[in-house]
Amino acid sequence: MKDLSSAEIQTSSRIISIKEEVKELTIESAKFEKPEFVKKEIKQIFDLKQSTNNNQFTKKFINKNKGAIPVYSATKFPEKVDYGYIKDNLKGIKYFENCLTWNTDGSIGKVYYRRGKFSLSSTVIPLIVRNDLMLPKGANIS
Repeated sequence: MKDLSSAEIQTSSRIISIKEEVKELTIESAKFEKPEFVKKEIKQIFDLKQSTNNNQFTKKFINKNKGAIPVYSATKFPEKVDYGYIKDNLKGIKYFENCLTWNTDGSIGKVYYRRGKFSLSSTVIPLIVRNDLMLPKGANIS
């Protein structure tokens, strides 16, 4: 019978140690209660009265008012800015920040999280969490 090398002995010891850690973690995790899930309608979570820009918010309008704010449309590619970039703070234009968006045409049903400030074509709506569900500023959820 062949003697085990030092490396093989260390590897074997490490495997045994990992097995023991996994066993301990399994026992610990069994102590936690399983989370309770609640079925809710989308309108109970998001303010669906939030509207986006109207049909007059066209690529032509955006090209006349070029700026740095991305305008997203109902595409299946989340990072694609195919409508262009528009100026900030234009009167009558709706801007949003750090929220989910929902395609209502084109790649219908797609939902994306958009970071930073942006605007939307008429075929995408923002999914803004209802105020009554928002955590107070500075709340800690640890």
